[in-house]
Amino acid sequence: TREHLSLLLVLTAGDEMGHTYFQNKKKGCINEAAPTVFQWMVAECVQAASCLIATAVAALTWPDSETGLKAIRTCRIAMSMTQKTAQISGLQSFIAKDMFTACMSCLTLSSHADIQSEILLVLRDIILRHGDLVTPFLLSLPNIDQGILASFHQAMQTKNSEKDQRNLVRKLLLRSGGSELKALAQQHSPGAKIPQLQSSDFGQKSGKNLPALLDTVSSSEPSVLHNLF
Repeated sequence: TREHLSLLLVLTAGDEMGHTYFQNKKKGCINEAAPTVFQWMVAECVQAASCLIATAVAALTWPDSETGLKAIRTCRIAMSMTQKTAQISGLQSFIAKDMFTACMSCLTLSSHADIQSEILLVLRDIILRHGDLVTPFLLSLPNIDQGILASFHQAMQTKNSEKDQRNLVRKLLLRSGGSELKALAQQHSPGAKIPQLQSSDFGQKSGKNLPALLDTVSSSEPSVLHNLF
C-alpha cells in the first residue's frame, strides 16, 4: 500500500517522500545527517533491513504512480546505505538481481512514465556498484556482448552528469529490445509476492553470526527483541 511505502521512507530517510535524504545529498552533507532507523537496521539487524528492501522491491511493479515513486526512492536510499555490507552476500545478490530485474520490468509500466529518470538512476547505481553480479545477466540479454559492455563502462567514466549517465543506461537496455523488457514484466507479477532472501544472512550483525530473529524462541529462552522494548 502507499501507506506501507510511506513508512519505509520514514525509516530510511526520515520523511514520507524521502525529501530530507535527497536534500542532504544535494548539499553534500549526507554524512552529517542524523542516522535513520534503516541505518541502524543495516548495522544491527540485517534481517529487518533485508525485509524492508524486499517489500520495496515487491512494490516496484505495482501499477500505481505514487506507490512506484515511493518504492523507487526507497530503493535508491537503501542502495546508498548498504554499500558497506559487502560481507553479506545474500543481500548484495538480492539487490543486484531481484531489484535490478524489477527496475527493468517497471520501465514498461505507463504508470511509471514520470519516474523513469529515477528508475534509471537505480539501475545505474546497481551496475556500477555490483558489476560483477550484474554483468552475467546483462550479457545474457540479446545484442549485448563484452565489447558493448566495455564501451558502456568507458562512456560512463567520461560522462559525469546524471542525465548523460541515465541516457547511457537507457541505450544499453534498449539494445536488447522492448520484447525483453516486456518478458521481464510478465515474470514480475505486480506486488504478488515478496522475493525470497538468503536465510544465511538472517541474524547477522556487523559480519558476525548471531541467532536468527525468525528462529523459534522457546519459552525458556529470552527473546532477542527484549532489550528493544
